[in-house]
Amino acid sequence: NLNGQTPAQLGDPNAADLELADRWILTRYSRLVNQTHEAIGKYGMGEAAKGLYEFIWGDFCDWYIELVKPRLREDSPSGKVAQQTLAYVLEGTLRLLHPFMPHITEEIWQTLTQAPENTFLAVQAYPSVSGVLVDLEAGPTAIAPEAPRVVSPDETEVLPGPNNQESLNETVLKILTDWPEIFSNFANKNSRGLTTLLLAGVGILSLSTLVSVIQTLNHVPLLGRILELIGLIATTVFALQRLLWQEDREEFFRSVNDQKNLIIDRMQHVDALPAGEDSSPSSVGVDAIAVSADIEAQFDLIIGAIRTIRNLRAEANIKPSLKISVILQSDNPEERQILSNGQTYIRDASRVESLEICETAPEDLKQTIVGVVDTVQVLVPLSGVVDVETLTAKVEKDLGKAEGDIKSLNGRLNNKKFVDNAPDEIVQGARDALSEAEKQAEILRDRLQQLQA
Repeated sequence: NLNGQTPAQLGDPNAADLELADRWILTRYSRLVNQTHEAIGKYGMGEAAKGLYEFIWGDFCDWYIELVKPRLREDSPSGKVAQQTLAYVLEGTLRLLHPFMPHITEEIWQTLTQAPENTFLAVQAYPSVSGVLVDLEAGPTAIAPEAPRVVSPDETEVLPGPNNQESLNETVLKILTDWPEIFSNFANKNSRGLTTLLLAGVGILSLSTLVSVIQTLNHVPLLGRILELIGLIATTVFALQRLLWQEDREEFFRSVNDQKNLIIDRMQHVDALPAGEDSSPSSVGVDAIAVSADIEAQFDLIIGAIRTIRNLRAEANIKPSLKISVILQSDNPEERQILSNGQTYIRDASRVESLEICETAPEDLKQTIVGVVDTVQVLVPLSGVVDVETLTAKVEKDLGKAEGDIKSLNGRLNNKKFVDNAPDEIVQGARDALSEAEKQAEILRDRLQQLQA
């Protein structure tokens, strides 16, 4: 698929050239990077491995590679972008997976990158998110995960030791000579920590000075008693204004809690910023980027449509090699636009010859099988495609099962003892199951009516 080229030779994909599937897999990859870092940080190695497994086999292999296969066969700019995106995500995923499967990932990475001799995956930087993913329409031109860089063994930092050419004494002398520059770099990288430490020191010094002043004033005749009286009066006034009545107490504690949350939010925001960056909107940090929920939601609808068509083909026993006609009907203009944007993927992945996306389904449809994804109706005309009599018998059987479930669930919910004594979640579960069974029965009745028309 890469024509023997390495990720470095192909280069990183240009965001302006990315197609919908490319943007989706980069979004999913960026989410994976974030989730893996979070899981490892919490020592959740099982969760991290599970996320990698689901991404590799689900998002990457089952969907992305299958959807871009037609582009990979083409010698075109679109095919080149698909190759770049595929190589980019594969190389980054190998780095993510390496701690869990070191030997096989090392072997695949060496083959993929054709790295120089004595260069290993084990010394490469672990993926992190550093850019901005574009939206479906238009957006920034940077992609989310940082570009991989091959690190050679010569770049590996080695601590001083008895076998090094430079002796320990020479190393210490060099550190003493370069200490101003070392201190300056340390101060720049840790400016927030040093600032916090300095403010804490100033606060402690100020508090110590204040205590000393108060102790001195206490030795002045009558002044200490006067200060105590002032403090008692202030305390009494505060209690009368803030704590005497319930409404005043609630308002006071609410304001204290708001201030506490504000301080915590600010501290968390500062801690999340990379070193050397401020909190201005122009700064790009990990929290501001990487995952586009909008793209994921759009592609979920496209994948749902493909799955529904495949399921309908299986229910109707349509041969895999046979191309079919499909109608996607939705009252929602946004859904129709999403389906229109992904119609190439729907055609290729579902073997659809004729695809119609419409607001209202044609009224003269006969012998049609119907499925639903979100609020989209998926209609597959069966005339001349399958044995309608066999399919009709199957639908009648499914309808009988659905009606049996409805009767059973209605009996439970009409039983007052069950409703009054069963846990709320059990009762709600029965109601949800009844609603789902009624919807399925309605769909099956419509399907049976269409088949018998």
